[in-house]
Amino acid sequence: MNTDSDNPFDLQNTDAYLEWRANKLDSLQHATLQAVEIDNPAAITPEESQALSSQIAIYNAAIFKLMTDPDAGGKILKSFGSQFDLHHLDSNLYANDNDISELRVIEGERRGEYIPYTNRQLGWHTDGYYNHPNNTIRTFILYCVNNASEGGANQFLDPELAYIHLRDQDSRLIEALMQPDAFTIPETIEEGKMVRPQQKNPVFKVDQDSGRLLMKYTQRKTHIIWNQDEDTQTALSLLGDLLASDSDHILNIRLNPGEGVICNNVLHNRSAFTDNPEHPRIMLRARYYDRFREYSDA
Repeated sequence: MNTDSDNPFDLQNTDAYLEWRANKLDSLQHATLQAVEIDNPAAITPEESQALSSQIAIYNAAIFKLMTDPDAGGKILKSFGSQFDLHHLDSNLYANDNDISELRVIEGERRGEYIPYTNRQLGWHTDGYYNHPNNTIRTFILYCVNNASEGGANQFLDPELAYIHLRDQDSRLIEALMQPDAFTIPETIEEGKMVRPQQKNPVFKVDQDSGRLLMKYTQRKTHIIWNQDEDTQTALSLLGDLLASDSDHILNIRLNPGEGVICNNVLHNRSAFTDNPEHPRIMLRARYYDRFREYSDA
């Protein structure tokens, strides 16, 4: 955990920020993101653990390939995550008995009204942006059981790079997005019952346990209220420009069966896709309140 004297996210500590920024950008120049093969997801080897940790230390994300049956199911994914101290799963409304969500096109059900359960484009967001701070999503795993005939690719962006992009412009933009009520998600009512109460959140926050940066964000245009002050609106505009750009820092990944991403809840989106009716696109998603435990020798 960073002390006050070396906290790069302290807006008054320019020296610590510049040193951290230089190290962050330098590490990206000398890195290559590639899938780490996992022979047995129930018994990760030190070498596999170190390979994943090394990628997460640079990108806040890592790609893995389980050398098992891609349709092994949520129990295997849960076992995989537990070996990185990921134990506290977010039990969302449509998760299964293992607290893992199966993302596929759903028709004729209430959840089919939510974009993750359709074949439509899914805009940039971090998972659980609507959650109470006590239930902050720090890590998620996205695993491909079967991909689409066409489309269905994801893009990922490390929130630390979004932070750098804005802070380099003006630290006041970061200050605005660190306000505890930078955005508000109104209460969710379904069939006359409140499913989720109103929730206010900052976009950027420093995690008290790890000293690392947390981000909550969504590009959704409805059912959200942003602060209307000039700095917040400028920050959102600049962030939108970055996410719409062809920046080298944006990772473009189309997962194949057996492949997945494990990350510290980075920004991500999904393109629209076309399904093969006989083999529809199926993704498993596990959301955790815990942060990925990096391998000590990484």
